[in-house]
Amino acid sequence: MPSSPSALQVELHFLEQLTIAREATLIPAAELLRRQQARRTFHSMLLDPTATAEAVATFTQENADTNFSSYSSPLSAGGLAVDDVVRIRNFCSNAQLHFPRTEYADTVYLLVQSFESVYLNAHAPIWHSTFIVATDLEYRPHASIQKLDEDFYSIVFGRYLLSDLAMVAFTFYEILTEFRSHGSAPDGFSEAVESVGFIKTFNESYHRRQFPYVLASLALGEQYRYTFKFSGPLFAQQPARYIVFYHLMICFLVAHEIAHLINGDLEEKEPFFAWALATIFDHDNDICMLKHIPASELKSFWKKYGPAHSREAGADFEAYRITQDIAVDRMSHRVTGVVAATLVLSVISWIDRARGLMHEGPVALYAVPRLRGFARRYCGSARGRELGPYGRRCGVGYRMQHAASGVD
Repeated sequence: MPSSPSALQVELHFLEQLTIAREATLIPAAELLRRQQARRTFHSMLLDPTATAEAVATFTQENADTNFSSYSSPLSAGGLAVDDVVRIRNFCSNAQLHFPRTEYADTVYLLVQSFESVYLNAHAPIWHSTFIVATDLEYRPHASIQKLDEDFYSIVFGRYLLSDLAMVAFTFYEILTEFRSHGSAPDGFSEAVESVGFIKTFNESYHRRQFPYVLASLALGEQYRYTFKFSGPLFAQQPARYIVFYHLMICFLVAHEIAHLINGDLEEKEPFFAWALATIFDHDNDICMLKHIPASELKSFWKKYGPAHSREAGADFEAYRITQDIAVDRMSHRVTGVVAATLVLSVISWIDRARGLMHEGPVALYAVPRLRGFARRYCGSARGRELGPYGRRCGVGYRMQHAASGVD
């Protein structure tokens, strides 16, 4: 808990001022003021017990500035429903979850849904902890958790990543659904997405032409926005399933940060997965051999970065488990959770690699073929090594879950 109510308010005020400062460099002054007023009014009404859920919902429906999504996302179309407002109020009160007044209504609802699912499936005593949850326009690559006081934490997510994952979820799920509708798809996830038929389905769809722009939005965030329309016959038939798949992807991001708390990473304990990752470095270092990296350098790297990588691997493993359990509740089978989690790690890998290319170059010669290669493999796989550090995490997490749960 915060040492005092004022400590909570100080942290919330700091995050609000940080967000305003960030937005001031990206949004025209008049538009920024209008958005700020709309968001502050939303949060004031949300926290006011005299304001009915109907009034709060109506305000978000009549004020587009309370929603962040820059495209027609099915999650934010038309603002919040009355039940959404009730759900936010109940969960934030019971779970001690707090948002700065600069957070958009659709972002608050998206994160509340995900935190609620993670809490119910974490099987850990985290309900007594207090969390400040915020988003940042420029944060890369995904999220971070910080301990502020005893049982008092802040988690900051990349706002554009949360928003843009909806495009990835829609693209991937539509292609996979179309591929499986032909009746010739392999049963296993890795076999399906790496098959010639899956790639053929992707290449014959309109996604082949627009997905590179989605990737650019993911990598560039506030510097490049792509207008994305959620449409198509498959989406029209089963929109709820796409939304659930997107929800699972966000749950994995939330679960990863909560897993750091569950695993004791914030207390600087010995990483549980240190032994597992050390074994991988010893027996699965084919990249190091291909690049002729001396064993001495590999040992030096492990000594310097091994504990941090081990903590990330441990958080990934726990987040995989939680996401699978949520998938059982929402879609009746675990494999969808594995797919959603693996896809998130692949996306983060793309962001990591793409931003490295932009800063290290030569972009013009290398970025286009790399982007095309990623478009062919964007779903991730057990062979995720080619995607950089997060791709390796993707492969490691996938193999560990495959061994633990028997799913593919």
